Amino acid sequence: MEATKLLKLSIITQWFCILVSIPFGLYEETLLPEVLQSYIQTEIEKELTTVEIIEFGLSIVVLFIFLHTSIAVYRLRQWARKPYAVVLVGGVIFYYVLGVVVATPIAAAFNYIATLSAGLSLGLLYYSQVSSKFEKTSNK
Repeated sequence: MEATKLLKLSIITQWFCILVSIPFGLYEETLLPEVLQSYIQTEIEKELTTVEIIEFGLSIVVLFIFLHTSIAVYRLRQWARKPYAVVLVGGVIFYYVLGVVVATPIAAAFNYIATLSAGLSLGLLYYSQVSSKFEKTSNK
C-alpha cells in the first residue's frame, strides 16, 4: 500500500476508534463490578477542583487542536506535521498526568488501536516517502 494512503487510513482509523470507543465505554460501564460503578458515581458527583477544571479545559483545547491538525495532515498540508506530532506526544503525556481512568475492555481495545494508529501516523510522517510532502521547498 502506498505510504500516503496508509497515512490517511491511519488517521481515519484513529478517529473511528476514538468515536466508537465512547458508546462502548458508556454501555460497558453498566457491566462493571459494583465497586467500580460506585467509584465512577462518586467521581461524577464530587465537586470539581480548580485544577480539574483547568485540566478539563486543556483537554478540550487539545482535542480541538488534534482534530484540526489531523484533518490538515490528512489533506497533506505542509504546516501540519509538527503541530500534529506535538499534540499526539503531548496528549499522551497529558493523559498520564490526569490520574486514574476506569477503562472498559472493548473501549480500551479501541483506544489502544487508536494509539497504535497514531504511532503509525508519526512514523509515516517522519520516516517514509510521505515526509517529503511535508518538507518546505525553496523557490530558487
